[in-house]
Amino acid sequence: MAEQTYTPGVCNINSQEAARRRRAGYFDLGLFFIFATSLVVTDADWPMRLLLFIPAFIASIAFLQADQKFCVAYAGAGKQNATEGSTSPQKVVKKVARKQDAIKARKIYLQAFVISAVVTAITLFI
Repeated sequence: MAEQTYTPGVCNINSQEAARRRRAGYFDLGLFFIFATSLVVTDADWPMRLLLFIPAFIASIAFLQADQKFCVAYAGAGKQNATEGSTSPQKVVKKVARKQDAIKARKIYLQAFVISAVVTAITLFI
């Protein structure tokens, strides 16, 4: 496997960080299914089912970050930890790089929003 390095707007976390986010995504997805199942089984009204958006959004962000090797929180804080084996994030100094990271973070948030909206809409009809 090639060593990952920080690339503004593309990659700001290493493989270990991506793996952590993937594990969090599976955990969050499990919570989503438990919550969704309980709402369907109890025949909850649609306003209650709208609450499924929250765990769907959290799981979506976790999986997108893992897949794209990009942390939205690091982007917001102006940090990166893309060096393999590193355990502590480094500050992103260049303004241009921070701006590229902010744009990428917004794209991930938008992707997570769309995924969550679709999944939540589907549960409204179950």
